[in-house]
Amino acid sequence: MKKETKNPHIGHRERMLSRLDRVGSEAFEDHELLEALLFYALPRVNTNEIAHALMDKFASLDRVMSASIDALSSVDGISKKTARLIQLAFAISKRMSAPKESVIKNFDVEIIGNFLVEKHKFETKESVSLLMFDNSCKYISMKKLSEGSVNSSDVDVRKIAEFSLACNAGCIMLAHNHPYGVAEPSEFDITVTRAVRRSLAMINLNLVEHFVVAPDGYVALFASKILNY
Repeated sequence: MKKETKNPHIGHRERMLSRLDRVGSEAFEDHELLEALLFYALPRVNTNEIAHALMDKFASLDRVMSASIDALSSVDGISKKTARLIQLAFAISKRMSAPKESVIKNFDVEIIGNFLVEKHKFETKESVSLLMFDNSCKYISMKKLSEGSVNSSDVDVRKIAEFSLACNAGCIMLAHNHPYGVAEPSEFDITVTRAVRRSLAMINLNLVEHFVVAPDGYVALFASKILNY
C-alpha cells in the first residue's frame, strides 16, 4: 500500500493561520497576507515564494491585487484560476471600502471632491462619470459615461442628455480620473468642458462643475476659477 506523502507546508500554514487568528492581519507584512490568501488556491505549493515573486513583479500589494488576469498568470505558479481568486478578493475589498454616495447632498465641492478621490483610489483605468442634481441642487445619482481618458473616449453629449433627462436632472457635474497622474487639467480637458457646457445649455441643462481626480487629490475647474461659470 502506497504511503501518503505528507504536505511539507502544512505545519508552516497552520502556524501562520494561527498567528493570523491571534494577532490579526495588521501584524502581517504585505507579502504574508498574499501568501496566506494563496493557501486557498494552491494547497500543496510553497506560496511564500510565489507571493515574493508577485511583489517583486508588481512592486506593491495594491498593484498585485489590481493587476489583470493575464499579468498575474504570467508569474510562475499563478494559474488563471488563482489569478481570479486574487481579483475576486480585490473586488470584494474595493466594494466594501467604497465611499457611499449618500454623503453627497448638494453642490458641496469639497465633499464631492473628497468622495471622488476615495471612489477612484483603486482604479487603474481612466473613466468619465456624470453626477446629476435636480433644479433644487439636490443630488440624484452618478453614472459612468465611459472608460478611457477624456482624450481617448468621447464625452458624449447625447448620452449625458439622455441620462440627465431620464432622471429629471437640471444640473450636472462631470468627473474624470488620472489613476497614475496628478490632479491637473490639460488644455484639452478645458476645451472639452467649455464645448460640453455650451451644448448642454441649448437644452437648459447646466454643467456646474468638472472634477479632475488623481491619487493626490482633485481639482474642480469652476470652483478653482480655471473656468468661469
